[in-house]
Amino acid sequence: MISTFVQWGEATVKLTWVPGAEVPDAGLVTSVHGMCMQGEELLLVNLDHRGWDIPGGRIEGREDPETCFKREAMEEGYVSGQCRLLGMSLLIIRIIPHGQRKTHIPKSGIRFITK
Repeated sequence: MISTFVQWGEATVKLTWVPGAEVPDAGLVTSVHGMCMQGEELLLVNLDHRGWDIPGGRIEGREDPETCFKREAMEEGYVSGQCRLLGMSLLIIRIIPHGQRKTHIPKSGIRFITK
């Protein structure tokens, strides 16, 4: 595992990459993103609210993470394919709103690769 701390707006965020992890329960996953590859080419999508990025987004309804990624890849990049899990990014957000006590919000994001 590799961890780093970054500033995200007013919050300090701890990002931890867990390579080759098993997919956690969908209720613990907040977003799913992935790299769409064809040979050595990587698909990037230009989204109004994110700029150039890899496809991905939030889980909708009762989707599992892989179904979410396949939907997002089709919606944003018009591609489909088989998925392989690369790993998981764990995010711990430390929020200090207006001098109140610190709270920790664990979140996880899944990363897939599709060919």
